[in-house]
Amino acid sequence: MPLLIYPCHVSLGSRLMVFVSLLLFVVSSIGSKASTSTTSAALEALIADGAEPKLLADGFRFTEGPAADSQGGVYFTDIGSNRIHYWDTIKEELSTIRENSGGADGLFVDRKGALWICELREKRLTRLDQEGRYDVIVDSFDGQPLTGANDLWIDPYGGIYFSDSYGGSQRRTDDHRVFYFSPDGELKLVADDFYKSNGLQGTVDGKWLYVSDYIENKVYRYQLLEPGKLGERSVFAEYRCDGMTLDEKGNLYLCTGNQGYGIVVFDSQGQELGKIELPENPVNVCFGGKDYQTLFISATSGFYSLEMAVRGNEYNSPQKPIFEDEGGLCELIKQNVEPVRLAHGFRIAQGPATDANGDFYFSDIYHHRIMKWKFGDASLSVVREQPGGPDGLYVEADGSVLVCELTGKRFARLKTNGDYEIIAETFRGEPLTGANDVYVDTEGGIYFSDSYPGSNIRHPPEFCVYYIAPGSSALKRIVDDHYKTKGIHVSADGEWIYIADYGGRKVYRYQLLAPGKLGKKELFIDTRCGGLAVDEKGNVYISTVGDHKGILVYNSEGAFLGRIRYPENTTNATFAGPNRDKLIVTTFKSVYALDMNVRGM
Repeated sequence: MPLLIYPCHVSLGSRLMVFVSLLLFVVSSIGSKASTSTTSAALEALIADGAEPKLLADGFRFTEGPAADSQGGVYFTDIGSNRIHYWDTIKEELSTIRENSGGADGLFVDRKGALWICELREKRLTRLDQEGRYDVIVDSFDGQPLTGANDLWIDPYGGIYFSDSYGGSQRRTDDHRVFYFSPDGELKLVADDFYKSNGLQGTVDGKWLYVSDYIENKVYRYQLLEPGKLGERSVFAEYRCDGMTLDEKGNLYLCTGNQGYGIVVFDSQGQELGKIELPENPVNVCFGGKDYQTLFISATSGFYSLEMAVRGNEYNSPQKPIFEDEGGLCELIKQNVEPVRLAHGFRIAQGPATDANGDFYFSDIYHHRIMKWKFGDASLSVVREQPGGPDGLYVEADGSVLVCELTGKRFARLKTNGDYEIIAETFRGEPLTGANDVYVDTEGGIYFSDSYPGSNIRHPPEFCVYYIAPGSSALKRIVDDHYKTKGIHVSADGEWIYIADYGGRKVYRYQLLAPGKLGKKELFIDTRCGGLAVDEKGNVYISTVGDHKGILVYNSEGAFLGRIRYPENTTNATFAGPNRDKLIVTTFKSVYALDMNVRGM
């Protein structure tokens, strides 16, 4: 039997908690009298069998802003008592982490574990980090104070959308609005056509932003054209909505009070599924708890939970991977850690490649973007966005990035000054099939695979691997006997090159006799591999899909060490970080980092 390891966690809440005497009646085991009134089988299917809303704590003056941390614990505010509380979902304990909170309203936890706070009364956006440092981030726009920071959502790029309104109006006014605060500190007004802008939530693919107008009794949906730029808006639902959240299937949960207390649920197409009834007015809602499969609801005076059959969709709420040790995997991974999801919302993330500083680039193939992650400030940026479907990447010694264009069927170089150079787009007068993955040897020679989308027959010559000698632009075909060539990497000792045949569901290794000259071919493992990485000890990390999705780890002799399971299909891997001791894994939608005891090559 494999050893299943579930890492131990220390929550942000336990580090930040300042326990105070609470004049609250806390209920951790008695269910409330609320019931779930569903109008469709679709809504019933979203709720765990037999589950009812449960009152966790009572005696508040007006709860708001629930936000889950990476361990599933939930922060929420009590505006009337001017406090921020934390519900520890493991211990089932309530604590107060901040008094005199500025009338804290909406909350959100970012990738680094910091708590972002909309201070309604003090009219500002603030941040409380893991060490307890508190900073005012935004308190004015164009020299004028904010109206009243209300609710917020952090997008997959680290930018913050927040609503700014207080009180409301019987007419549309430009002081009830939505702002975007970019990762580099720029504040931008993105919408101002509201009676009262209130709850907001975005989809994790970065395509849509939902915003409620509390006075107008409408929920609008905006197209997100790019970070901080909204497209057309449409009416998604006609309800008086305060807070809202989304689940993993794209269903939208709206806290309403104008047609009976409850949470009204819509699917992503705007079809109303039904209402979850509560004994008091629900104000805001989020997913949290174990596996982020519990709905937490802040109401007028109470704080509730409801067990669900679906998970939340927050980018910092992934399903937990599992380490399966079959013979040494755990020795490679630092103790008491697990993969951390750095970013989410992509359409096939691929090709992670590390620069000299330990930061890394990766591609978002079907958004046609090349992205860069910086560890210093945990920031994500778009470095290029042009058609071409970038796939495999490699950072050269001078900082230039080699780019395999999958859909553009070209091999290119993105220079440090921003120039984009096409290195190859044909071979012997015929266009490339689709540049896929790339590796550069110690002499500067370039190997790249060329295949798209695959074949049901072996030996199509266009599914191949090319070599480009240092200082040359001429292509030399060195492999052409695969169903679909894909991931490429050289062994730690430089004697072998690993090449994945994705279509043939095999990873081969070829002896490297000289740069660009291959010797004998051996079967390394039988599996479908999208990309691979090699550590300093020669261990090989294979990204896989389907039932085996995760990272399979083998030593240099082909002995299986174990599996790191992920909730999504993995596509590629590399080592990054200042010490190159973080295993970076790209998946269909996300990018993860895992702290290791070994370094990359």
